[in-house]
Amino acid sequence: FDGQNGVMILSRHPLENAEEWVLPGTWNRRTILSATVQLPNGADLDAYCNHLTPIFDVSPINTFPYTGQYGDGMTGAAGWQAEQELQAQKLIDYVTETSGSRPAVILGDFNAGRAYPAEETLNILESSFSPAYTDAYTPLCTYCSSNPVTNPAGDLTTSVWIDHILLYNLESDSVLATERIFDQDVVPVDGMTVPLSDHFGMRSVIVVP
Repeated sequence: FDGQNGVMILSRHPLENAEEWVLPGTWNRRTILSATVQLPNGADLDAYCNHLTPIFDVSPINTFPYTGQYGDGMTGAAGWQAEQELQAQKLIDYVTETSGSRPAVILGDFNAGRAYPAEETLNILESSFSPAYTDAYTPLCTYCSSNPVTNPAGDLTTSVWIDHILLYNLESDSVLATERIFDQDVVPVDGMTVPLSDHFGMRSVIVVP
């Protein structure tokens, strides 16, 4: 794909120190975009937006065998898993080195979550980062079989929560509200309406001192 990726940072507040950092990856480029957000209260908040490698279930027809350099010699789903876990650790190292003592949010499509093959990747991330969700939030899928953009043929049976917001150098009680967003059918397509994306979004309100 000529080095293209689908990652963007959009902000209502000024950004500085914008940077792209390319992760080890196979098939298409995996990248982290980072920037420091200048908040109205004078605080600086580092933001890291990412899209980690998915884990392809290659059985039974071997549609996406692992052919990269980061799979510990494995060619199936375990190879994709190894690459994703490597990316997660590199993300941790990058955030801790770049942000130091500054607060940060890490967010995007991690292709990892609970009740999903990449649960271990989320465990790695949560060893250094905290989930940016209120205790009252009831988990909902973000990649959902009910979404016609994700599942146009109606044959996807798996619904998973793989899009996340994580905190660094911010306490969990700094999160005031959490909700799933962009899950409404609003875009007219071929006589029907569909959501904005094949993934639903996540939104948390966070106090940054």
